[in-house]
Amino acid sequence: MIGAAITGGLGLLGGLFGGIKAAKQRKKAQKALNEEREYNDSLFNKEYYSDPLQRSDNAALLRNLREGLKDRTKSSASTAAITGATPEAMVAEKEVANKSITDTVSNISAMNTQYKDNVMNRYLNQRQNLYNQQQQINGQNTESWTNYMQNGLSTALNSAGSIGQSMLNTPGSTPLQAPVNTGVTVPKINYPTKFGE
Repeated sequence: MIGAAITGGLGLLGGLFGGIKAAKQRKKAQKALNEEREYNDSLFNKEYYSDPLQRSDNAALLRNLREGLKDRTKSSASTAAITGATPEAMVAEKEVANKSITDTVSNISAMNTQYKDNVMNRYLNQRQNLYNQQQQINGQNTESWTNYMQNGLSTALNSAGSIGQSMLNTPGSTPLQAPVNTGVTVPKINYPTKFGE
C-alpha cells in the first residue's frame, strides 16, 4: 500500500516536472518567434517604405549617369568651341542629357514597383511561415496539457486502485459485503406458468 502511494506520488511529480520543463521550452520558442516576427516587420517597413533614390543600386546608377553626362557636356563644349557650333546645338545637347536623366528616373520608378512587390511577397511568405510556427507551438501547448492531465489522472487512479486492492487483501480485514437491512422484507411474487392462470 505504501509502495503504491509512493509510485503514485512519484508519477505525479514526474509529470509535473516534465510539464514545467516543456512549458519553459515552449516559452523560449515563443520568445524567439516573437523576436523573429518583430524583425520581419521592421525589415519590411525599412525596405518597403525606403526612398528608391537612396538605395545603393539606384544611387550608383544616378552617380554614373551624372558623371557620364558631365564628361559628355565637356566634350560637346570643347567640340562646339573648335567647330563653332551654334547655341541651338548646345541647347539640343542639353535636352538630350535631360531626357536621359528623365528616362533613367522613370526606369528607377518602374523597377521600384517591382522591388516593392518582391519585398511584399517575401514579407507575406515569412509571415505565413511564422503563423505556421505559432500554430505548432499552440498545438504543442494543448497536447502537452492534455497529456499531463491524462497522465496525472491515470497515475492517481492506478495508485488509488492499488491502495484499495491492498486494503482488501490485507489479512484481518473484513471483505466488503452488501449491506443487510433486517427490517425490510421483499414479498415473493408468483408468476403464472400457464396462460389464463
